[in-house]
Amino acid sequence: MKKMICRPAMRDGVKLLTWVELPGDGTGKYPAILSRNPYAPAPAADVPEVQENLPESYAAQNGFARVDQNCRGKGGSEGDFVPFHDERADGLDTIAWIEQQPWFDGRIYLTGGSYLGFVQLAMYEVLPPSVKGAFTAVMADDGRYTFFRNGVFKADLGPIWFPGVYHYQDLIYGSAHGSYDAEWDKNPMSTYMRRIYGYDVPAFNNIWYLRNDPMAMPDYFSQAFNCMTKLHTPMLMVTGWSEPFFSGTWRMWDKIPAGIKSSCAFVVGPWSHGCAVDPTWSYPFENGNQPRDLEMQWFLYLRDGKPMDNGVRLGAVNYYHVGKAAWECADAFPDEAQTKKLYLVDGGKLTDCAPADGSVTYRYDPLDPARFPGGPNSFDHTPNGFADQPEPNFRPDVKTFMTAPLTQDLTLAGKIAASFEVSTTAQATMFLIRVCCVQENGVATPMGDCPTELNPAAAGEKTTITFETDPLCWTLHKGERLRVDVMSSDAHSYRPHTNTRAEWLTAVETVVADNTVWFGNSVLSLPVRRG
Repeated sequence: MKKMICRPAMRDGVKLLTWVELPGDGTGKYPAILSRNPYAPAPAADVPEVQENLPESYAAQNGFARVDQNCRGKGGSEGDFVPFHDERADGLDTIAWIEQQPWFDGRIYLTGGSYLGFVQLAMYEVLPPSVKGAFTAVMADDGRYTFFRNGVFKADLGPIWFPGVYHYQDLIYGSAHGSYDAEWDKNPMSTYMRRIYGYDVPAFNNIWYLRNDPMAMPDYFSQAFNCMTKLHTPMLMVTGWSEPFFSGTWRMWDKIPAGIKSSCAFVVGPWSHGCAVDPTWSYPFENGNQPRDLEMQWFLYLRDGKPMDNGVRLGAVNYYHVGKAAWECADAFPDEAQTKKLYLVDGGKLTDCAPADGSVTYRYDPLDPARFPGGPNSFDHTPNGFADQPEPNFRPDVKTFMTAPLTQDLTLAGKIAASFEVSTTAQATMFLIRVCCVQENGVATPMGDCPTELNPAAAGEKTTITFETDPLCWTLHKGERLRVDVMSSDAHSYRPHTNTRAEWLTAVETVVADNTVWFGNSVLSLPVRRG
């Protein structure tokens, strides 16, 4: 194998460090697999520009040239790295450079997950014909679902990830996590960058405006918006049931035009952002890791028409059925389901029968928020994903409701919805639900969650609010229980609400609120699979 360090120039003259691996002696012509990475370190000073007769990498073993580029300002590349800003232009310039190389056979395949997936999405609207396919994991094209859940800011995504990649040498506290621990819980949120850098970073605060307008960052993240509607090349999308960007990735699949969708595939596993089963999770996700050689099998299929032997079906959602330890596929998911209603009842019960009345009240202090480990919208903090949950009612401001042990298996396929009648003594507040599977040994695993902001006409007024989790496919077994935690904060996953009507970005004052859930009309709706 031949390995080279190249430095192609972008349209503004900035040169980006690019590793190229060629099969054999490098004298042939090969299709290229391209990834662009903001996390790779710079090579050591004594690494030669060209290395030959190396052991072949996995890509080279299969006859592909591998092109791995460090994003501008990262890992030995020139320029300044500003998240999301230059990826469309730099990606297109890099593709144009590959097209001119003597070893290139005319076919480019894109690969990468998370930010390495974003750099692809930013180009999809204008991809050249030389791009013949893509493998994209754990990333979404719409900021409303990438950085927010139901309009609520995900607490450990932007504020930890952003300073971890942007000018981290300037951080006053020395690290992204140290900065987060010292300053994130303070108000106003708009001064967070100034407090950890000593200067403003508009590119961070502008993320906030994606909450209501996916085009709010036209030269940054918004370049990816609705990119799937322009897709004209086969794509394999990968995500996880407990992945922070799952909601947006699911919507991307639905946007793919029918003419190309039959050549694409969607894989959903029992994963968080790392696309693997975490050994610290107690729930038994047998057979839950990615199908073998998923990425390479996809590229071999695109290049040679070789059938994939990992069970992935084109034009379909290929998903892991939690509780059945089985992979299934469907042209559309979820399939038709019937609704099973469960009501909140005094004493922490979830039952089939609606109570006549009753309520539960707790005091929520934004300066002392609850924190749940894991969950689908944890990211940089560990544990994440399907982490074991605390005991029921582990804080006074967390109210837990559980079913009796199930008398038969129950398969849920779709979104869990809820409608609660609530009130607050504050001008505004937030309610959250977290739905869990409780095994017979008492270990609770989060299945999904949803925050909802409440802006009543007047303090104390009863108002009906709704919740909806992301889709899931989960069989609860006989003897297990369904658990719902009701609260007003989860600072592990979401920015705490101030209990005021002030704009979240600029709010300074906080208010302590007494929040009430009224029984009788507060109901959980389960999507029960027929048959």
